[in-house]
Amino acid sequence: MKSDDLRTANGPTIAALDAFDSTTLGSSRETAGSTPWHEISTDFQTGKATKLVLIRFPRDPGSTAIKGRFWVNGVTLNRTQATKPVLP
Repeated sequence: MKSDDLRTANGPTIAALDAFDSTTLGSSRETAGSTPWHEISTDFQTGKATKLVLIRFPRDPGSTAIKGRFWVNGVTLNRTQATKPVLP
C-alpha cells in the first residue's frame, strides 16, 4: 500500500470478512498521511460455516471526511496451520 497526503480521522485498513454474514474475521491497522510502498497484513481464521471470504479496504466509521490518495498493488492470501481451535 502507498498513500499520498491522505488526511482523515480514520484511514483505510485491509479487512477480511465472511461474505455471507459480514462478520469481520481480521483487520489491519489504518493507513494515513504520506507513506512509501509498504506491506500491510492481517491474520484471520474462518469458522466451519464460512464459505466465502471478502477482502475490503474499509474505514470505520466510513462517514468521516477523507482527502488524498492511496494505492494497493496486490492482495495475496496464504493458507497457514490454525494456531487456535476452529470456532463453530
